[in-house]
Amino acid sequence: MALYLVALVVIGFACSSKKKNSKDYLLGGGKMPFLALGISCLMAALSAFSLVMVPGEIFNHGLSFWILSLITPLFTLVTCSIFMRFYFKIGAFTPFEYLERRYSPGVRTLIASLTIYLRLIYLGMVLFSTSKIFEGAAGWPGWITVLACGGIAVIFTTIGGLKAVVWTDVMQFLVLIGGLFCILGALWLKIDGGLWGGIVYAFQNGRGLDEFANPEFYLLNPYVRLSFWLLLLGQFMAPISIMASDQMTVQRLLASGSYRNAVKTQVTNTCLTIPTIIILCIIGLSVFTFFGQHPELSVKSGDTALFSFISTQLPSPIPGVIIAGMLAAVVSTLNAVFNSMATVYLKELHLRYFNPAMTEIAQVKVSRIATVAIGLTACFLGLLITYSAEWLAQSVVEASTIFNAFDAIIVPAFVFAVLSRRASTLLVWVTAGTLWGLKLGMITWYFASTAAFNGWTPGMAPGWAGPLAWSFTLPAPAIGMAVLALWAFLRHRGKRFTTPVLVTGTIFTGYGLGLLLWAIFSNIYCRETAHALSFLWLAFPTVVCYTLIGIVWLSFGKAQKKEKYMGLTLFDPGDVITETK
Repeated sequence: MALYLVALVVIGFACSSKKKNSKDYLLGGGKMPFLALGISCLMAALSAFSLVMVPGEIFNHGLSFWILSLITPLFTLVTCSIFMRFYFKIGAFTPFEYLERRYSPGVRTLIASLTIYLRLIYLGMVLFSTSKIFEGAAGWPGWITVLACGGIAVIFTTIGGLKAVVWTDVMQFLVLIGGLFCILGALWLKIDGGLWGGIVYAFQNGRGLDEFANPEFYLLNPYVRLSFWLLLLGQFMAPISIMASDQMTVQRLLASGSYRNAVKTQVTNTCLTIPTIIILCIIGLSVFTFFGQHPELSVKSGDTALFSFISTQLPSPIPGVIIAGMLAAVVSTLNAVFNSMATVYLKELHLRYFNPAMTEIAQVKVSRIATVAIGLTACFLGLLITYSAEWLAQSVVEASTIFNAFDAIIVPAFVFAVLSRRASTLLVWVTAGTLWGLKLGMITWYFASTAAFNGWTPGMAPGWAGPLAWSFTLPAPAIGMAVLALWAFLRHRGKRFTTPVLVTGTIFTGYGLGLLLWAIFSNIYCRETAHALSFLWLAFPTVVCYTLIGIVWLSFGKAQKKEKYMGLTLFDPGDVITETK
């Protein structure tokens, strides 16, 4: 691990002296090889989040949650070809520049700011996941891991910029893959029947695809933990989000220098991602089998099982090599997000609102300061999420779903813009408020029902884990309708600054819709016993809601001015005809 960290610092300093402008620092000069960028995309997305989450979920519940994830890399090729052409066409640094062309500067700032928030939450989740690695491997308290790994990544990213991050990712990929194969080899030797025997044992003991034989798996019941249709929907939604708005990925594709090279980069990433997912699934099944065949060995939870195996069953120095590989994935993801969010802050906020006339050298300096600030915030959020997960007794998979309350509008804003010339700023604000309110309603349902269910025993009143009284659903939509009536009046009178009124009204309306869903389903399913809402349902109603809003608006809404859509939608080919003012 020490050798790995030394190599990391050396690469950072080797790349640091050449950062003369923001393009060098943030895009690696725009001429980086697609093979290195493809590996970097994989490492940026993989992280400790996946290294903990995939084996941990399989150990706890089986393979059903992850088997459909093999679809995601393939569909990402499709979404890459759709969205990246527009970003290269307008010469973007970030995907949010496209939103200003299609909508307005306000929408651009809104989505960029939300992306920074969501990526900060993601960083907190990565650090939380990392704490599980060192909790299982070394028994460290979570706060030590969060602060140590976050601090290392901040120092490295601040020094080197994107070029250092990408080339370090290549080194880290080799270390990580070597570590994964060491784990496979050790499991092969220690499991009765080898790896194949480990897979068979796991399937025979409920860790295979048992959910696919369960009729409830195919129902849209919010109290069933996993639903086939929600999992399938997620595999198609994630690639849209990645290629539309994920600065971490988009920045690497832009660094390739051309649309053709961006597609090559994504093909490389896909070809590496699918076998990596398969290896992680095999490891998860085999670790379950090992502890099943050795009941005398105890393990705290599925999230720490793999790392307990590494630290207790492998001879020195192999655990150090493997954990160095895990640390490589952690630092790689942290580097990627720190660098990409520094780009978003610089280009979307600082240059536009604080100092538009900055020199290139000053831009690099601000980017480095932003990197440090983002890193410190991520460490704080990592500690917050660690506490929250302990309070609700959640796994990494479940905890990751709660903190993304405001992500609901990001994907619709890009999808509407690409699909139709009728997409407008008003559509974005109406959808944003409605989805935020609905998501907050679902989170209220999740927190209340989960907390009540965790403390419930048969014979007790179910409380919030039981049927919700219909009277709770009335105040929020009533307030929402009143506020929307006020907005319509102010807009008719030509008043300014009516957008906050509109968003407030739609938030209350959406929140009421979330409570209505709670009342409907709880009165159907919770009459006999208490139930907690499935974490997957936190996203599903919002997807349905924005789909319905989009179908209606994009079918009957008014087309925008020609300069707002020409060359910028799938059905309006050609060049961009004017600059956005």
